[in-house]
Amino acid sequence: MRLYIRHVTAYYYSEPVFLEPHYLRLVPLQRPYLSVENFKIKVDPVPAGCARTLDIFDNPTEQAWFNDMYDNLCITAEMTVHTRGFNPFEFLQHPLTHLRSREIYSKDLETALGPFLDFRQANITQEIEALLAQLKEESNHDILKFITLLLDHIYQEWDHQVREHADVWDPQFCYEQKKGSCRDLAWMMINMLRSVGLASRFVSGYSFNPELEEGHELHAWLEVLIPGGGWIGVDPGLGLFANDHFVPLAVGSKPKHTMPVTGVFRGSATASLESQLEVKKLEG
Repeated sequence: MRLYIRHVTAYYYSEPVFLEPHYLRLVPLQRPYLSVENFKIKVDPVPAGCARTLDIFDNPTEQAWFNDMYDNLCITAEMTVHTRGFNPFEFLQHPLTHLRSREIYSKDLETALGPFLDFRQANITQEIEALLAQLKEESNHDILKFITLLLDHIYQEWDHQVREHADVWDPQFCYEQKKGSCRDLAWMMINMLRSVGLASRFVSGYSFNPELEEGHELHAWLEVLIPGGGWIGVDPGLGLFANDHFVPLAVGSKPKHTMPVTGVFRGSATASLESQLEVKKLEG
């Protein structure tokens, strides 16, 4: 499948401001099922300089810096990507790993995976722990079965809705509300998985919905590290494992690490944000 994607992010300031360096995470991540045919990015006003870098999570990042005052900033990314269908379960799970103990990964891997196992700031209540314990029993402590049951439970019991605010709800608040945006549901599930010892990370990117002609939005899901299978994409908002309709842009231990554009300005102006996203399937 070939997809054309055009993503516009525009900031408007009530008066001219000095733009500090901005960091753009808009290049699709490398995946076995995904290849980028072409990619171009336009920044207006034209930056004084740009540099291609990798951030701490190996996300391709373009740094742009400016030497003047401006009352707007517009970033347009255009790309064509090719994806192929694949079976997300086509791997051999390590036969000795299970959820009967928290020792799912080797000690050296646990050290490296520290940020993706940390759920200390999440409020994992006894009610949530009881749900997870029940699902572990139902899955006979099998990792993949447990993830599938939890994914289906969240999809069936929580209402997926669109929220325009960029903040992410606390997992306990999302749990109590029984609703949330894609990023709220992903962050809640990440902390649930971490609490049983499964390393998980937040993902932002694009998801192609063939039923939509307009109204596409930046999407969020998660990846969980399954011994033998690597990082596997999971989308609680849509209730499925990530497939060839998903185009990831950035991963991180927290949602704030995956923002497509980050940066600040100097000045007392107020800022507003407008964004447009077009995702369409190409013939051939």
